[in-house]
Amino acid sequence: MPFPKDGHLLPGHGRAEKPEKRTRLAEMLEGGQIATLDVDAGPGPTGSPVMGIELATGVRLAIMAARDRNSRYRVRLIFRLMPARAIWTPDDERRSRFGRPANEYDPDPKVAAMQRRVEGEVIRGLIQQEEPTSFGGEAMAMEFRNGARLSLAAGLIEEVGKTPRPDIIWDYKDPPRRSLLVR
Repeated sequence: MPFPKDGHLLPGHGRAEKPEKRTRLAEMLEGGQIATLDVDAGPGPTGSPVMGIELATGVRLAIMAARDRNSRYRVRLIFRLMPARAIWTPDDERRSRFGRPANEYDPDPKVAAMQRRVEGEVIRGLIQQEEPTSFGGEAMAMEFRNGARLSLAAGLIEEVGKTPRPDIIWDYKDPPRRSLLVR
């Protein structure tokens, strides 16, 4: 799939769509509990993998990376909020109440470990990094109530003889350990 000509617009269903504004995104996510997190190796609409987060309220968030020629970033994180589904199946209801069954985790061990750690966490806030990363990408972090942090960055995968394609780079950091000193 070709890259979008205008990095601020996403290819949509026959038309271009603007990505979510960061302030609206923060308002929608803060205080929300993550019900499920899935990673689709893609390529998604922008040519990158897609990370999907569903909150306990049913609101879903798609996170992608896209090339951008109109800002200081070479690659940006693109967020797309989708309203809660109007129709829930019994499986959807069970998953939102009790979490994901053990046999439904991603086959990739790194993704499955992230799913186990992140699902059930409550989002305290979003942290936007103002400066581009060392490879010119945009970076952001989701901070959770327990002090853990999910860092997201947009990057480029460069393959010999091919146009670089966007990619999402993620890293989960456990909360800082607290120790109790007893005398």
